[in-house]
Amino acid sequence: MEAIVHDALSDRASVRLVTVEEPRVDQTALRVSDLVLVASAERVAKTDRQSGNPFLVGDLLLYPNLGEPVRKSATPELGFFFTAYVAKGSKPQGTLELLQNGARLAALPLALGEPDSSGRIQHVSRLPIGTLAAGTYDLRILLVDGRQQISRSTTFRIVD
Repeated sequence: MEAIVHDALSDRASVRLVTVEEPRVDQTALRVSDLVLVASAERVAKTDRQSGNPFLVGDLLLYPNLGEPVRKSATPELGFFFTAYVAKGSKPQGTLELLQNGARLAALPLALGEPDSSGRIQHVSRLPIGTLAAGTYDLRILLVDGRQQISRSTTFRIVD
């Protein structure tokens, strides 16, 4: 992949070349997408649903939070989303953790749905944040299927 950036104010440019590799996928191993914070969601008519859209969960189209602070006065719950891919016959156990400055504030079990015919579990949920103080937090999920454990985390900032 090649990227070129030009700063018009200083009339300077930079070029970067990066090799991107797609790793092999082990269909028998537990796999998990990134943990995504959800800014909003909307229902989509069946005729408007695009198959293959990773942010389409049932009839909901999810819009990710792209790093904006979360205003607890406007958003009493923080939505999050991830997709897990499991081997046939496997059903992972999940845990949701909330951390601040590396200290675990809470750990809750995640009730994961049943995998679809392709082994995919799309998980959308919310975490109440009304009692949390303004600050920076980490949200982490841990999935265990008996053979391996995978974690994903994301950072978010709460403002009043």
